[in-house]
Amino acid sequence: MHDGTVHRRTLRISQREEEYVLLLKSLILRMGKRAWTYREGAARNLYVVEFSKTLVDGQRLIARTDIIHYVRGYFDAEGSVASPTAPD
Repeated sequence: MHDGTVHRRTLRISQREEEYVLLLKSLILRMGKRAWTYREGAARNLYVVEFSKTLVDGQRLIARTDIIHYVRGYFDAEGSVASPTAPD
């Protein structure tokens, strides 16, 4: 969820590509869950898909390939990992 935001009851994933957000929505709907999309801000090219957190309840990364894909996605979203700063 590194391109997303966690809220009390929902998860939001935002992207510049509207097609990707619509694809995620269709996949979530196929799983029998609800999802909705919207454009964030009038002047921004940012699209959001929002869905219930229950979609990922009980999900775990078990297979090595799943973990590798997760880590690759993390660095794709964040670009790097910040190192902790030493206390003064």
